[in-house]
Amino acid sequence: MVKVKKQKHVCRCHNCDYMVPISPDTVKEKTFGNNLEDAIIATYVECPVCGERLLKQLDNELTYEKARQGAKLELLQRQGKKLNDKQKQRLKSINSMLSNTRGKLNKLYWDETYQSLNQWEDDKTEMADQEPTLGEEVTSTVNAGERMAEYVNV
Repeated sequence: MVKVKKQKHVCRCHNCDYMVPISPDTVKEKTFGNNLEDAIIATYVECPVCGERLLKQLDNELTYEKARQGAKLELLQRQGKKLNDKQKQRLKSINSMLSNTRGKLNKLYWDETYQSLNQWEDDKTEMADQEPTLGEEVTSTVNAGERMAEYVNV
């Protein structure tokens, strides 16, 4: 009997080509929008090497809740339990609704959400380019040493 290794799920970071393993440490969610009815829930993978956030899925409150219901039925199925006809029909209906609604959300909000997720990198770059002033935290150890030498020699 040949043992088959279970393949780990990974996704490639398009910024640094690192193969990011899919795990609870790398998969994150962020909600955009103040109103709960209109909120968009972005599911993304964060690259541990470069910090790039790779957007994977968009949901709203309705699709998020339906996906949880569908996941429960799929979990029962994976555990080897038989679903009755009503449960099978409900699972098929949920998957169809999720596919259609998520497709619409992707068309409307994908680019905007992706830019919002990765906007923090631009902010970090702008801050790194600025000259630090007395009392500010310096992130680079080279700059910290230079700044410390300036203050000691004063």
